[in-house]
Amino acid sequence: MLKIDDTTQVETPQQAPDRTPIPRKLVVAMATVLIVTIGVIVWRVDPTLSDHEPEPAPRSQDDVVRQLVDDGKVAAARLSDGTLLVGSGLATMRKDAVLRQLVQDGHVPAATLSDGTELTGPRLQTPPLSQDDIVRQLVAAGKVPAATLSDGTQVSG
Repeated sequence: MLKIDDTTQVETPQQAPDRTPIPRKLVVAMATVLIVTIGVIVWRVDPTLSDHEPEPAPRSQDDVVRQLVDDGKVAAARLSDGTLLVGSGLATMRKDAVLRQLVQDGHVPAATLSDGTELTGPRLQTPPLSQDDIVRQLVAAGKVPAATLSDGTQVSG
């Protein structure tokens, strides 16, 4: 009812709401989804509520490097503090091969291998040249036209 003034009143029809009732199954389904969602969030936030065992603490990078060298997958590696790790087996064979090559090429006069074997290079196997021998080689190669040896002998090319 609508009141215009003290004496006039007009009747207005009341409107029925246009809402239809929500089906009960839909309400139950929405409540279930809500409860499951809350459960998953709580489980993710606090994993101790689950049956799963916690993961072991991650290993340090140095531990992983040590394991690789010990297993022979890496011949040698340097740790984060600068320490050099060299594996046995394959690494020793490589080290010995490198030493042999260095001695053979004359870069190193002598070396001792991992098994105790001593190597000597060509420099130590031949007696060193005397000063006169060096002077003779220089003259023979044409580097010096003539020279006098330590005993006074004259050499020319």
